[in-house]
Amino acid sequence: MAITAEKKKKSPAPWFNNLLLKCVEIRRLALSDNTYEFSKPRITHQHKSGNDYRAIASFDKVNDKLLDIINAKYLREQLDVTLESCSVAFRAKSEVTLNRNSAISKILAHRKKSEKKSLHVAECDIKGFFDCVHHGQAKKSLKRSIEILKIRVPNIKIDSRSIKIFESYLSAYSFSRSVKTQERKLRDTTGNPRAIYKWPLQSDDRGPFSLEHFHRYPKKMKLGIPQGGAHSCLIANLILDLADKETNLSLCGLDGESTYLRYCDDIILICDNKKTCERGFATYLKALEFLELPYHQPEQITLHGKDFFNKSKTKSPYCWVGGKSRGHFPWIQFLGYQIRYDALLRVRPSSINKHKLKIKTLREKITSEINAKEPKVSARRCLHRYNSKVIAFSSGRVNLHDLQIGPLPMCWCSGFSQLHGESFVKSQIKSLDKEAHKHRKHLENRLKKLKFGAKSKKTDPNIIDYFGKPFSHMAQFEEE
Repeated sequence: MAITAEKKKKSPAPWFNNLLLKCVEIRRLALSDNTYEFSKPRITHQHKSGNDYRAIASFDKVNDKLLDIINAKYLREQLDVTLESCSVAFRAKSEVTLNRNSAISKILAHRKKSEKKSLHVAECDIKGFFDCVHHGQAKKSLKRSIEILKIRVPNIKIDSRSIKIFESYLSAYSFSRSVKTQERKLRDTTGNPRAIYKWPLQSDDRGPFSLEHFHRYPKKMKLGIPQGGAHSCLIANLILDLADKETNLSLCGLDGESTYLRYCDDIILICDNKKTCERGFATYLKALEFLELPYHQPEQITLHGKDFFNKSKTKSPYCWVGGKSRGHFPWIQFLGYQIRYDALLRVRPSSINKHKLKIKTLREKITSEINAKEPKVSARRCLHRYNSKVIAFSSGRVNLHDLQIGPLPMCWCSGFSQLHGESFVKSQIKSLDKEAHKHRKHLENRLKKLKFGAKSKKTDPNIIDYFGKPFSHMAQFEEE
């Protein structure tokens, strides 16, 4: 809207003219026959557990960021038709919506269709996927997708300049060169002398569970793609599309119905027949070996307990059914959801706890700011700020004048919109509203003890004293 308004002006603002110049520059770089070179990305860390940290790569230069986004978007939209429908992450917009919630819908549909049957489930997770991708495999996957595109949509051709940008993106980064060399800085920054960027170089077990199984000298190989880049999401789909195609092919013609789904490097396979599940799972693992990707060693689960979800991320086929018999498991987990055999949904406890921590961190931030200096606004304004921010990242910007069906986009609740209209554990969602209220009262009590400067008027339309049920977490999932 701001750009449209500036276009109509006779004398646009300086930022508008600068924006036009930047567009011309990016267009020139993208369409040039010369190969564009990405600068080395900046590495930041994200704590995982214990002494292990995840490396997050980001480009500092604006031109790098824009070309990363634009070229990845172009390739994703052109090559989306070559991917399988079982891939539900980072897909281009189309008439058929493929995302995490559509994946849960497919699982629920299979569960309800086979309501009286025992289903067999297998799960697999790749070890440090983004850190282990071989650049040669990434280039082969792009070439393979382009060949499939020629068959499926002959009139679409991928611009050679786009391929050059893709390859330049790969050349700007490798895990050994860009990340492992930063470990001393990581230790200094975190104050942890044992902090490391974990990389599955070696494994105590024989088999495809480490990089050394595939590469003699992994540290000298071009391995890893920037985790956080737009191209990286595309590469994940292009590489693992081969595993999707092989797995789907292996399931064709076998007994019973099967549901195979992949979200980035996480997969779940659900089959009516145990042998079908075992065959499909074995095919997927063989495909990972062909792609030179190490995975967590498959674990045979026999007894259900509290640690079921915390065990190996790769589980050999197990039985999904009610009861407490040996080898029977009432719950499965996928994409932050936990699904019971009777189709009851709940959110993974770690996702609930992370969101509670975010609410607490916001309250602590506001409290520290008002403690550091004398506030120049009223208590009502501080509380309004807390309420507005919690609602924005939790429930979205709810408009009471519009009919709302299900969670709004771009908020925590939207990530679990599948709860709307389904049977789910309500106590989890109610606990989030209790957490927000607890920190609201904590902030309110703190504000009562402080002296304030300028006071906002009660007639200020931007201040709301009461945020009721329509703004709560629970209201986003309830059916009127």
